[in-house]
Parts: sequence; C-alpha cells; structure tokens
Amino acid sequence: MSHSVIYKKYEELSRGGHMQQGTIKKNLTIITIALLNFLICTVIVNKASGADGIKIFANGQTEKIFYTHAYQKDGTWYTNLYAMNPDGTEPTQVTDFYPAYASESSVSADGRYLYFTSNYQSYRSYNYEDIFRLEFKGLKLTRITGMEYVSEKKTGSVAQKITDDTESEISPEQLIASFQGSTTYYNVQKLIDTTGTLDGVPATKVWVKVLKDKFIGSVGFVDVPAGKTAVINMKLSDGNYLAYSPSCSKDGSKLVGIYARAFYDWTMIFRSLSPNIVQTNLTTWDTSGKMIDQQQNSETGDAYPQYSPDGSKIAYTRGGGGKESVVVVPSNSLNAVPTVVAEGGFDTATVTSFGYSNPAWSLDGTKIVCTYTVSSSASINGDLVLLNSDGTGNKIQLTNVPKNSIPVQPALSPDGEWVAYVLVTSKGSILRDTDLMTHNFTANIFKQPISGGEPIQLTTDGAAGEPNWGTIGQVTPPGDTTTTVPGGGDECPEDWPIPCGGGTGDCCSPDYPSCCSKQNPLLKKMCCPADFPYCGRLGRKCYKDPPGICALTVVAQGDPDVLKTLYRLRDTILRHTDKGRQYKALYYKHSPEFIKILNEDAALMEQAENVLYWMLPGIESFTASRKITMTQDMLQEMLKLCESISKKASPDLKQTITLIEKDLRQGQLFDDLVKFDPAVLLQKQPESVEPKSRFLKTFTSAAP
Repeated sequence: MSHSVIYKKYEELSRGGHMQQGTIKKNLTIITIALLNFLICTVIVNKASGADGIKIFANGQTEKIFYTHAYQKDGTWYTNLYAMNPDGTEPTQVTDFYPAYASESSVSADGRYLYFTSNYQSYRSYNYEDIFRLEFKGLKLTRITGMEYVSEKKTGSVAQKITDDTESEISPEQLIASFQGSTTYYNVQKLIDTTGTLDGVPATKVWVKVLKDKFIGSVGFVDVPAGKTAVINMKLSDGNYLAYSPSCSKDGSKLVGIYARAFYDWTMIFRSLSPNIVQTNLTTWDTSGKMIDQQQNSETGDAYPQYSPDGSKIAYTRGGGGKESVVVVPSNSLNAVPTVVAEGGFDTATVTSFGYSNPAWSLDGTKIVCTYTVSSSASINGDLVLLNSDGTGNKIQLTNVPKNSIPVQPALSPDGEWVAYVLVTSKGSILRDTDLMTHNFTANIFKQPISGGEPIQLTTDGAAGEPNWGTIGQVTPPGDTTTTVPGGGDECPEDWPIPCGGGTGDCCSPDYPSCCSKQNPLLKKMCCPADFPYCGRLGRKCYKDPPGICALTVVAQGDPDVLKTLYRLRDTILRHTDKGRQYKALYYKHSPEFIKILNEDAALMEQAENVLYWMLPGIESFTASRKITMTQDMLQEMLKLCESISKKASPDLKQTITLIEKDLRQGQLFDDLVKFDPAVLLQKQPESVEPKSRFLKTFTSAAP
C-alpha cells in the first residue's frame, strides 16, 4: 500500500506498552535482562520539560555516582538519570525526558561530559535510540549519533510505499514517520487522508523513516529533487537502528558503544521464541558521530563495552543464554580475534549455566571486575569477581550476597578503592526466573571496598541501576601529564604545596608547579610541569610554548588540534572566494583589538571559547564536504557573542560585526563561502566514504 504522512500532535502519539528491550537488546544473563527490562521502556519521544530536559545538579569539581532510576506512570515504566554523592546523599535528578527515557550514563575521564543513551526526540534521528553528550559546563546537550540535521533551503516531497510484511496486520494509523530535518513525527493515516506526500523535505539526499515501535519500522535514504516528489519503498520488517552503551576513551576523542538493528521476525513465533530480535555490532565513533570502526559478524548479545584506562583495549560482554563471556579486543582493531578473559558455559553434571558479564576495568588496566552468574531451572546465584585482564589466573570473589540476591553492573570509584554495584533481590527466599519475569524483586545500589569489607547501601527505593562513578568538573584525566588537586581552604597540603587559583585551595605539586591561572583566570584549576608550563584549555593539555597573538589562537589557548582545523578552513575555503578573502582580511585587521577585549574580560573569553568549541564539528564538516549544520541554537550563540564584543568594540570593529550579523541572519555567510573561483581552487574535494555498518549496506548507494 502507498501512503505518506502528515503532522500529528505529540499528545496523540502512540507510546507503546511495557518493553522487553533488555530481553532482546542485551541478551545477557537473565538477571541483567530483567533489570534492564525494569529500567528501560519502549516509548515514543515526546517534549521534555525544562531546558532540553536537563536539570542542574552540581557545580564545581566533585565526585558523583550517576545512575538510572525507574518509575511507573499509567502502567508504563520510564527512566531518568540521577546523580548522588558517593555516600548516597543528595540524590538529584539529572534528566527529565518524559515520556522518552535516558539510561546507561558514562562520565568522561576529563570530567567535562556525561554520555548516555536515550530516545529523546528520535524523530530528529536516523536511529530509534542514540548516544547523547551532556556538557556539564553550561548544560549543553548534543546528540552524537543519528545524522540529526541537514541545512538545505530548497525542499521537495516524498511518497512512502510502505509494505507490512510482518504478519501483524498493522494499520496506517498505528504508524508514524519523520525525515532528516523534521521538527516532529507525522502520522501516516492523516497523510493518506490529505496531501498523500511527506512535504517540506530538504532537497538533497536525506533519510526517511516510518515505525510502529522499536522493532517494527523501516529507514532509508532517498534523493529528493527540489519542488518534486521522490518515492521510497519501505518494508516494516526491516526494523530500526539503535546506538547505545557509550564509553569514552581517556583522551576524549573516541566513543565505543553498540550499534544494533532491532527488527520483528514473525517466523520466530513458531519456534516458541520472541519475534523481537536485535543484531548487535561493537562500534567506535569520534565525538562528532562519525563511525570509525565496527565489528563484523559479531554474536547477538555483545554488550557493555568499556575502554581500558589507557584507551588501548576494549572489554565487553559476548554471547548470551546465561553463558556470557568477558572478552577484550584492541581498540584500534575491533575485528581482531578477542582475548577471552573469562568464558561462560554449561555444566552438564549440575545442569547449570554459568557466565561472566558487565566488565569494569581497574585503574592500572591489569584487572577486570565483573558479575559471575550461575543459573538453573531452580534458582539464580552469583557474585562479583576480580579477574586478570589478560585471562590468566583464577577469579577472586569480591562479594558474598544472600541467596535471594545477585550483584550486577559494577562500577569502580575514581581512586579504584571502591566498587559500586546493583543488588537485585527477590522478594522471596530464593531468586528465581519467575521473580525476574514478574518484577518480584528490588534493585538498589551498594558499594564496598575493593579489598573486601561490608557493603554499604546507597539507595533504598528499589528501582535504581546502572551506576557510573566519576569526578565531574575536573580538568585532567587521572594519570595524565597535568594534575588537579582540589583544596579544602586557603592552605595546601605538604605534598601539593603550591597555591593555584588565587587562594581557592586548588594546589599544584613540585612536579607540576605551573599554575595556569597566572596566565588566564579561566584556567585556575590546571597544573602543568615546569618544562610544559602553558595550558591549552580546549585540549586540556600542557605545552612548551605560549599561545600566539592571533585572536583565535588566544581563544583556543594554542591547542594544535583546534588550530589545525581553523587553518584548514582558512586555506581550503576562505582564500578561494571573494567573501572568504574579505573576512580573512577583516579578521587580521581587527585581531589585536579583539585580543585586547578578550584579555580584559574573562567572562567574554569564556563565551568566545564556548562558541568556538561548539562550532568545531561544523567547521570540520564544512571544510570536508562544503556543507554545514547550522542549528538555531548555534546561530543564537554566535549572535550573542557578536553582541557582547560589539559593546566593547571601536566604531570600525562594530561596523565589521554588523556585517557578520547581517550575513548570519540572512543565512548567506556559508553559501557565499562555497562559491569557488575555478582559477584558484586547487584542492580536490574529498570523496565520500562508504559507511562501514553492515546494517547500512542496503542504503549505501543513496547515503550522503
């Protein structure tokens, strides 16, 4: 049948019932399955309250345990992220995405970001579920995966030819659709009744999707001609795509997670199995969402990847059916043969399955903490164990929980001295499969010393999971060549005797004596060694030489990676167009005054840095593809910065700022910059790269 889509209010969207995402998506031990079932639900994205659904919860540098909290409303389970102190006090809500969910939080090593999984506003994404980044400073929320935006001005239409091959008798009013650049979902039935096409689609190669729920749907690329109608064939058995379980590398440049296809296979019903299937692939991305590597032909059930502390390896759970194993692969070669750290299996003598799951690295990378599970038809038992990360030696039992409980999802403290975990406890005397399937259990977070000792309960509401323990607001990852030590007053300890930050109590050691706050008050929490005394704020690194005199060099604090991106913009774009050469000349003309204004106003320096950092992924994309994603938020931040500088500028600089503001508001700036003069354009544009995902191979020919 052929039909298209029309606008439908958020309140009218079908939200689905209680999900079985954990059962299918993770395919781990049955206890982890049930907990994930409890913590995550299938709902369609809706509006969020507050500023992008993010709540302010902490200021400054501090340790926090982030976790997922489940709650029930109108018979459906939802989840949000919370944070608490390591002693369990001050539990504070972080996200409010109702009726979307948020889960699987992970704090970056430098303490600047929180990565997590959510289906928040998934109508904007190629995927049903995505990896997000929350920047603590300013509470900026960014979708990392999913190809969210396009910037084409011309539009056309798309007619969807949708085939229901799921044997589910799905009607059009049960289906919703969106496209790359949508601001909402659209209802299929209403389009059948009206225009018959999906209108206002950007005139370029864009993705278009239709779905009933997480497992039933289809997504593909189509080339839309300006002012005309493109046609795309969509089969509901194709399913949807999920990106989840993020872990950030120590240097902050890469993410590892799971990329999966979730689909409905009605033939599985005849085998007494669930028709909802998920095929998983271990995947790495850069922090702009570009795929770096993907594991091919992986086993369904691969889950919970974690970067090693030095970033060279990735540990994850492989397999399912209660026989999971913990394995390790090099982070730069996901298709290498994995090293088996602990292998699950089946004991025929006792008729029990045993498995290992949820790996967490020790700080030195030589050990891995994970859950060891033994399950039979009668009961489920298990404890946390400590393993050598190279797979040698015997496991060491860390916990000793009651028979009606099992600890899962371990997370180590930043100092490596404690392990937090979720204790799943049956409401009966023994933990059984039936308890997990009927929610006859509680889930609370505990912690205990890694060296042994009594556990300490941190939550009591029975609906908490997925702890992640990190230090937020810190500047340097543990073990890096820069160090930060928070002080407790105006005096520094004997081993960190050098005050840094104007008597705030932040201290540096004799090995790292250079307080960057003496150069720039924005850097008051950075300590650098004597032979690398200068800080690059964006890169959180120390350098031998001070920042240069160019304005953007000052804003970037000399960070070579940032400057390389800016130089590429100058050399491949600006110098080849009239508009670009005009802006380049104005930039160097006003750079000294700009530097003076920034140096005299720390808040304005910080504002300029934030805008630059926010624009970097777009600049990289612009220099590579001559296309740029310009959101309304980005535009407003750039205009605010122009306004702030203009208040302190000379008449000549104000005139230039007025020109920039005009071009930004009219949307002509970047259009003019790509009108190249053939006589001076010497550099060939980079060729497009085929997606590595085997799940995208059907759409490769049409992908942008």
